[in-house]
Amino acid sequence: MILSKLSYAPTNIHFESGTYHVYLLGGFDVSFSSEFDIRIKPEANSHAILVKPTLRFRSYENGKKSVRLFQFEISERGDHEVIVNDPMSVRVKPSMLFIKNLFLKEVDVKDCQLLFSRVIK
Repeated sequence: MILSKLSYAPTNIHFESGTYHVYLLGGFDVSFSSEFDIRIKPEANSHAILVKPTLRFRSYENGKKSVRLFQFEISERGDHEVIVNDPMSVRVKPSMLFIKNLFLKEVDVKDCQLLFSRVIK
């Protein structure tokens, strides 16, 4: 498992080959603009890796509420640059229940993290 902040600054992360899921840690109800996406580029070449949306699965990862948002495949291990476009458009609420969210504050995006979890087959 690899943790990364949700920010505009590109992050360098070492990935082993395999399939990965991307979770957003911080709440159970996540929405974002159409401009929000995650791009992953290997440092060895300029071809970006396709990051696909996946079924939203809610769970607790690292002891925090999380939502699985994306999935991608790494064919060659190595260092990769992770770029998050429009991270400030993300809205995170602590609960899936509409009524409960009326009385709770949104989670600050600065307190949220991305979790890259390798799928074991």
